Amino acid sequence: MEVYLSKNDEFEKYSYLINYEVEFRFYVNIWAMIFFLIGLFTFTYMLFKSNRGLITVLGIDISGYYLVYWLMALLGLIPMFYRFFYVDKKRVVVGLNFDDGLKIKLKWGPIIDIDKFTLILNKRKLKYVSQIPGFKPRKKYDYNYVGVQHNDTIYVIPYAEGYREDLISLLEKTNQLKPTPKIY
Repeated sequence: MEVYLSKNDEFEKYSYLINYEVEFRFYVNIWAMIFFLIGLFTFTYMLFKSNRGLITVLGIDISGYYLVYWLMALLGLIPMFYRFFYVDKKRVVVGLNFDDGLKIKLKWGPIIDIDKFTLILNKRKLKYVSQIPGFKPRKKYDYNYVGVQHNDTIYVIPYAEGYREDLISLLEKTNQLKPTPKIY
């Protein structure tokens, strides 16, 4: 009996290698953006309907009291959109498959087949070599990373605690460049 796996099921076999907190942070960002959008719409309504601290700009009455809150919601939402739509989905790996060579699943579904690559094992080196805008390990989200460099593109793999050596050995087995080049 032959079982066909869907595209998502083929990445379940090696899901224990990926740090689930990175995926969890993705969903937390969605909820935070919804919260900021609701706040922005609410304060936009209040900006034009409230009589507290009226300011007239180009013949339009604006509430100075709610202008501060509206600006705070807007200034919180802009970097969140940038990080969510541009930085995080671009090169952060959320799924791996080693069955037919190396297949990498990025956020929002693009799947990339890689046959030859260089491993970047030093987290600080990965931060500076990758040049991903906004990819700064933060104290709260400072995960352990391994980088895979292929055609001048670096994919960041956040590995689960205790599985670094397993991940590196699986990556070396699938690499067609023997021995696997490494950057420490």
